[in-house]
Amino acid sequence: MAVVPTTSDRADALSYCYGKVYRNGSRGDCVKDIQEILNIDDYGPARPLTVDGVYGINTEDDVYQLQSELSGYPNADGVVGPFTWKLLCEVDRGSDGPEVDAGCP
Repeated sequence: MAVVPTTSDRADALSYCYGKVYRNGSRGDCVKDIQEILNIDDYGPARPLTVDGVYGINTEDDVYQLQSELSGYPNADGVVGPFTWKLLCEVDRGSDGPEVDAGCP
């Protein structure tokens, strides 16, 4: 008998996304959240960014662009770590649409 996750199970799982490190090659629901947030304001050259849960070159390029544009971060690297999560959460909170449940504080 298969266990079907409920909506609250998914929300609980996503609350663990914030603060963890994601980079090219990462996969999963947290990567989907990153991709959804990046699509809010069309960051980066990969338009539209496919929300497929695969952190590939297009997602990396968009993260790099976000880091470069929003923060002036001199070491933009395309990797989502603690600093970039703060940027992503700011973008998410500043949008007119529904917030992505990635566990942003």
